[in-house]
Amino acid sequence: MKFRKIVEGIPVEDLYEEVMKNRDFFGHFPIRTTYPGSAHSQVVDVLLRGPEIRLGSTAQDLQNTILCSDYPMMEEYPVLQSYLFTLMHMVRGTMLGRVVLTKLPPGGSIDPHKDEGEAADLYDRYHIVVASDNGNMFFSGEEQQEMLPGDIWWVDNHDIHWVENRGKEDRIHVVCDIFRG
Repeated sequence: MKFRKIVEGIPVEDLYEEVMKNRDFFGHFPIRTTYPGSAHSQVVDVLLRGPEIRLGSTAQDLQNTILCSDYPMMEEYPVLQSYLFTLMHMVRGTMLGRVVLTKLPPGGSIDPHKDEGEAADLYDRYHIVVASDNGNMFFSGEEQQEMLPGDIWWVDNHDIHWVENRGKEDRIHVVCDIFRG
């Protein structure tokens, strides 16, 4: 099983409003999307939590760093923080890892890849669907899943996976890593 629905149809209007209020933050620090060969080159992100970033940090460095802390922009997302705390409680998480707000435009895709490194091995990956419409497909191995606003999904990110936005609206997800030890 590559996908498991944790919650279905929770109201996310307040979260969507918060994301739209802060929409100018998208693409502010594109380290995840601009390195050569990035599977995420067609998305724009808001990095909200992750490992310490130092001058000269590479994407590879960030994949192998376990401990995370909030980046300054996290302060602008109090509604999102409440969703994260609730999700951590629901899945009995003991440590919050990376948190990325990611937007994929209509017609865009995330190339096939699998997440590797120490962080991918330690954390479970969750997606909180903020905005999406019919045609947004998430593929992993032989499985595919349409994810709708208000759904929260656990995703097996260790297998080859990719996304295609065949819809007419932006696909906006909060991608977060949670350790359940």
